[in-house]
Amino acid sequence: MAQDHSPFFRILLLVDLIARPFARVYERSHNIKLIEWRVMRALRSTPGLSGTELGERLGLDKMAISRAVRGLETNEWLIRAVDPQDHRRALLTLTETGVAMCDQIRPSSQAGERHLLSALNAQEQRQLDVILEKLIVRARDMADPHTP
Repeated sequence: MAQDHSPFFRILLLVDLIARPFARVYERSHNIKLIEWRVMRALRSTPGLSGTELGERLGLDKMAISRAVRGLETNEWLIRAVDPQDHRRALLTLTETGVAMCDQIRPSSQAGERHLLSALNAQEQRQLDVILEKLIVRARDMADPHTP
């Protein structure tokens, strides 16, 4: 079977390979999906984001954010509050239980990240960071309908 050496498909392959252990460990043991974990991490570092802000930050569409938020609410890990400045906007915040769950999962998640990145030396890790940031900026530009 021929392998696709396109950088795009290799990035997707890497994402899928990274997601497998998360699904195997955390979906089964804690009833949390990867997308919900991403939302939790974003809200842990920046409480009070709206769904739209989460979508922009994580690169996810409205439906994906909505499903993740509903799942987190079902587990009582997240609450919505009306923005006092704009009553049409909901502010999302982790509950105490959600913060505890996030803090419980984070160390092993970070350990997995460190293990993966240990395949690279310090200079390669810095280069990867720069390259990823450039690609993220370009991808955001491409997703913007106003970008030529």
